[in-house]
Amino acid sequence: MVIVLLLNFPDPVLISNITSNCSRLGEETAVSVFFSGEESAVTWEVDGEPLPERYRLIDDNRTLIIASVQRDDAKRRFRVRITNPVSEEIREYRLEIRDLPSDHIRSQMPLIVPGVLVMIIGILVFLVSNDYIFPFCD
Repeated sequence: MVIVLLLNFPDPVLISNITSNCSRLGEETAVSVFFSGEESAVTWEVDGEPLPERYRLIDDNRTLIIASVQRDDAKRRFRVRITNPVSEEIREYRLEIRDLPSDHIRSQMPLIVPGVLVMIIGILVFLVSNDYIFPFCD
């Protein structure tokens, strides 16, 4: 007598990507995890702690919603853990916030510096041509 035992194991979980929509200060943003395999549980942490109240999960915990993005969110470590009976996958994610003042100023520097130089040169040319700078030189 031969007994054949067929076991059906789920595919291991593999996280392929974590993405977020455009994160702007004060606006709602979504952080989504994409993976293959059969999940049993998807859990999120922020800086090793349970999610704060202003965060919520949708889409079977695959998407983390941040109700109102704040500056501190850029400093936080978001960690997603996906498990099934045969595997566990953990990935960290850092949120990029587009409207931080330092980012805005840095992105505008290529325009600001030449603009200021053109203004200074224009003022100097005006002053010299109208004898305001060297009124005693003939």
